[in-house]
Order: sequence, then structure tokens, then C-alpha cells
Amino acid sequence: MTERMPAVSDEDATETRFVKKPEGPDAGVVERWSGPPAHPGDATVPTATESRYAALLGALADAVICADESGRITDFNPAAEGMFGYLAEEVIGEPLTIIVPERFREAHSKGFERFIKSGESHMIGSTVELAGLRRSGVEFPLELSLSTWENGGETGFTAVARDASERKVQETRARLAAIVEFSEDAIIGKDIDGTIRSWNRGAEQLYGYSAEDVVGHPISVIVPPDRTDEQERIMHKIASGEHVERFETVRVRKDGARIHVSLTISPITNAIGAVIGASTIARDVTARRRTEEELRRSNEELEQFAYVASHDLSEPLRVIAGFIDLLARRYRGELDEEADRFIDFTVSGVERMQAIIDDFLAYSRASRATLTLLEVDTAALVREVLHALSASIAEHGTRVEVGGLPRVRAEPTLLRALLQNLIANAVKFADGEHSEVRISAVRERERWRFDVADNGPGIDPRHAKRIFDMFQRLHGRDVPGTGIGLTIAKRITERHGGKIWVAPAAGGGSVFRFTIPDRNEAVL
Repeated sequence: MTERMPAVSDEDATETRFVKKPEGPDAGVVERWSGPPAHPGDATVPTATESRYAALLGALADAVICADESGRITDFNPAAEGMFGYLAEEVIGEPLTIIVPERFREAHSKGFERFIKSGESHMIGSTVELAGLRRSGVEFPLELSLSTWENGGETGFTAVARDASERKVQETRARLAAIVEFSEDAIIGKDIDGTIRSWNRGAEQLYGYSAEDVVGHPISVIVPPDRTDEQERIMHKIASGEHVERFETVRVRKDGARIHVSLTISPITNAIGAVIGASTIARDVTARRRTEEELRRSNEELEQFAYVASHDLSEPLRVIAGFIDLLARRYRGELDEEADRFIDFTVSGVERMQAIIDDFLAYSRASRATLTLLEVDTAALVREVLHALSASIAEHGTRVEVGGLPRVRAEPTLLRALLQNLIANAVKFADGEHSEVRISAVRERERWRFDVADNGPGIDPRHAKRIFDMFQRLHGRDVPGTGIGLTIAKRITERHGGKIWVAPAAGGGSVFRFTIPDRNEAVL
């Protein structure tokens, strides 16, 4: 301090003061030092004013930083040392940007230059929120009030800064607390032993208990007796630091009603990272589960109807087909040309109807069959399919390439039907002159992806999803088929917990892809 303040006598010191503008955009700004200019030789002698000034800076809890018009630090009080981690002697003479995060330094420098040139600044005379930079490299929020003063024709700057970190933390906590309290989801905090510590309004609405009813009691108050082991397994995972996401289970309301809930559970840790509890977000999915159950029953009834109807229609259709065949053999060529054409139309219609009924039955079997997952050698399965399709492959002159294929756990009969549908489809649509089909598989994380590619005309991406719907045909009646084969393939894939889609093949054509999870349990 003794090298930077003007030397004045005690008498002069009583007249020394800062002048504030009473109004206007710069109201309240400390603008001018009115004491006499410093005299050479006196600068090292502290005056009463300087002593009081130094004592004031040292006593302030807020950081005070002064800078000259070149933007270099001239004063740095003890509070500033504590806030930024620098000693005063380390920063005096250094540019102010030493305590400004690097990403803001350019803007700071431009604003500083603009003020020196024009006197324009939105920061002077107001309190603003900025980011500071500690010596350790850590950024932190601060509140800063900036004022200017003049001495000997030069402009100086004084910044009073306060660390806003704690206030920001408190504001964040308050916002989070409000979000938790008024969330429609049930949000529950509990100790690692399962003792409930917090219970929001959403939990009150979902479970029927008030916070006073359950805080301090074990979480088992809402866990059905038959789910006790499940709760213990969940808390064991949480204790090891794992998260549990979208886990659906059953809980019990205060009135005894059982409800289906979807849970997301996260560990709560202390300052050193040790798990001390768990936070649970619960959402009521009872209505959704009820709707899903009703839809499942409805689908089962429809599938049962389709199976029975298809089965019962097969017998009379076989009778009709038999008599039409007999009529054709006896009277084709005996009647006129138009009668022969009518017989051909009838035979074609019966054959098509029989194919549709057969595919309906195949779809019903794919939906209704009990899945017995066995280890299946898909390479051997593909060889069987190619042998069954050998006549069609020879007719189209198709070259079939088979890559390395894995063993998977699947229902063998359904997987064979799936592969036969896709390979037969590829042979049917491959290029006539250079017909080619490629069958391969690749491992993708916890699943196998199978590809059946052809070099045919391809499929417009607009129809990529529609072709898996029942009776959707892109090539009209001139191409054999019922429009059910890909629907059957999709159903078989979904029952194994996989998915199926079509994409453009490299070099033209289409590639049908389906996945089989590498696990032991079927989904449906």
C-alpha cells in the first residue's frame, strides 16, 4: 500500500474524499480522488488515510481488487488472497485476466479497452454475476461490484467480489427440493438399511401414506410379503453402487390395494463417495399394465379365432378343390374355350385360398406355440432349408453364398420357418440373370444378427416397415405369395426377443436382417 497511495498531510487527509454521482446511469460510481497529487519522496511514508485504508481492506470479508487503466492489479486484499489462492505479491503488477477463466478473457479485454476509450460499460456501478478462476484452475461463481476513480489524471478501478458458490448451491438445492416435492412421481429417500427418510407429495398420492406416517419406518411397509427377497436384491445392488432403471414390480397401498409400479433407483453417496442410502422414483403403471393385459387377451382370442376359422375352412376347401380338379380333368377341352378359362380361374382361386389358409395356420402356430429354447446349429438349419428349396433355387439359377453361422438358443421349428421364409423370398426376388443370395451372421454385443441379402430390384425405403404387415404386397398378384410370410417372420423374431428389418444391400438389392438375443429366456 505504501508505494501506491498519494502522500498527504494529516490536515489534507481530513479533506480527502471520494465523489459519487448522485443520479444518471453512473449514479453511485466512485469517480474521483480529490486529494493533492503524490509528491516524489513522500510515497513511502504512510499517512493516516493510507493506514486507515489498509486496515479497512484487511478487515473486509469481501475480496477487494484494484487495477490501473492498463488492466494490471495494484491492490489485492487478504480476502482476495483467500478467495483466489494467490498471495498479493504474486499478482500485483499482473493483468486482471490472471483471475478470469480463459474462455472469458478475450471478452474481458475488449470490454476493458472499450471503457478506456469511450467510458461505456454496463458493469460499472452495478453488481453482476461472473466466473472467477482460482490459482488451482477451478472456476467458481462470484458476485462483483465494479467502480472507477481518478488520481493524477489516471483512471483506476476497484472490484469488490464475493464468492457465490454457496449461494448457488443453496439455490440449486432449493430448486431440486421444489422439483422433488411437487413431482407427480413418487420420490422416496431411504437409508441403506431401508429406513424411509424422505417422502414427497407424489409418494403420498401413489401409496396413500402421509410423510408423517412412514418417515422413520422401513420401506417394507409398501412391499408385498412375496416381494421381500426382491427388495433385498435391489438394496444389495444399490449398496455396491449400481443403478436400477425402469424395474417393474408390485407395491401395496395403505388401503391394501396392489399396484404395478416402474422403479428407478439410484445410490445416495456421502462426501467421500460411500453409499449411505438410495433414492427411488416410482411411477404408477397399473393402468398401462391393465391395458396391456386386455390387449394380450384380445390378441389371444383373435389368434384362437383365426386358428379355428382357418382349420375349419380347410376341410370344405379341400372338398371344393377335389371337385374342381375332377371337373377340370373330365371336361377341360370338352366344352368351349370360355368354359376352360372359367375352370382355370376357379382352380387358381382355390389354390390361392388354400395358400392363404395354410399361411394363417402357420402364423397362428408361430404365435401360439410354446417356446422350448434349445441350442440350434443354424448352419445345419440353413443347409436343411436350402435342400427344401433346391427346386426353386435351380429354377431361378440362384447362386447361394453361406458365411459362418453360429449356434443360438431358439425354438428349432420356428427358427427354421423364419429362415425358410426369408431365403425363399430372397430367391424369388433376386436378379434373374445373375441371381445371388448371401446368408451370414455377425455378433453384436449380446445378440446375433443374421443377414439374408439378394441382388434384386430392392425395396423403396418408404415401404420398409409396411412390408411386415399382413397382406402387404409390393409386386401385385403376378408374383407368387400371400403377403403373410414376412408377417410370420416378424412374429417369430419378436417371440425370441429380437427384431427384424430390411435395408438396402451393398451393390443393389435388399438385405433382411433379424436378431436373436444370446440368452436363455424367451420374451413372449
